[in-house]
Amino acid sequence: MRGPAEANNVVGLAPTQELVSRKGMMGAGINTRVGPICRNVEDVARIMDVIAGYDPKDEDTVFSVGRMPAKPYASYASGKR
Repeated sequence: MRGPAEANNVVGLAPTQELVSRKGMMGAGINTRVGPICRNVEDVARIMDVIAGYDPKDEDTVFSVGRMPAKPYASYASGKR
């Protein structure tokens, strides 16, 4: 995702495949990663709070169980811990 984000002066995140479901994605291949492209890091973190984690419709996401951060992603991006 670096290319589209870099070319448009925004922030992109390509998380590991197991973290975000690929269910419903057009043309999802074996190495496809899904992640947000947003205006800033805080917005990326907010989106990750919504889309990250287990999805019973994508069996690969079972590997995210027990590996999610203790606090929401947004709390790490705000600079206030």
